[in-house]
Amino acid sequence: MTTYSSVVIDSRTCPSAPSCFARGVDGGKKIRGIKIQLGVEKYGIPLAIDASPANVNDTKGIVPVLRQIAGRGFLGPAIA
Repeated sequence: MTTYSSVVIDSRTCPSAPSCFARGVDGGKKIRGIKIQLGVEKYGIPLAIDASPANVNDTKGIVPVLRQIAGRGFLGPAIA
């Protein structure tokens, strides 16, 4: 069981080269690249990181991050 009181989850769209593993277009920002999902504890220490094509919706993209955090035994609140 971890001792974190809360977890903050956010995503960021980053431009990437055409040789990147998978790219997409973030429709809202019109950026061609990847989206990075990140889960951090309240002091900013990363707990889980995942990358996906930019066209993946945030609600679906954070699922692997939530699974990684839950796999470590965290059961507290997640703030997005």
